Amino acid sequence: MRRLTTCALALLATAFVAAAWSVAPSGAATSRALLRPHALKLLINGKTWPITQFNGLDRYTPIPAGRLRVEARWTTDARGTGYYVVISTTEPVKRNFRTCFAGTSCLVRQSVSILPGQEMSWTVKIMTVKGQRLVGGFMVCLDGKT
Repeated sequence: MRRLTTCALALLATAFVAAAWSVAPSGAATSRALLRPHALKLLINGKTWPITQFNGLDRYTPIPAGRLRVEARWTTDARGTGYYVVISTTEPVKRNFRTCFAGTSCLVRQSVSILPGQEMSWTVKIMTVKGQRLVGGFMVCLDGKT
């Protein structure tokens, strides 16, 4: 009886370990997630602004009207990771301003103007190179003030 119990417990333990391994993330998936650009920030005129999640309510923040210098920063060099960063606007015009496949920052090359009373939404996205799938990011919604 004792031998049968020991054998049954060993079989149960083996089944448990096999089940745990089948649902645990693979080492490759975990290392890819660690290599992905993270700690993403969007700087406008050198300052971070309140963010809005893509599926959240737009929260417009007043900003002095005039020229905007826009830059995204993150940790982990994007080169060779299978990810890239895109900086774009969704309003007043939907436009991709910059796409970066390497480094830890991405500067929009030209300054962009916001007028008094104008609403402007900037997005920064982390995308996969393979399949162009969105894996992270947010929006910054601004309202030009006089």
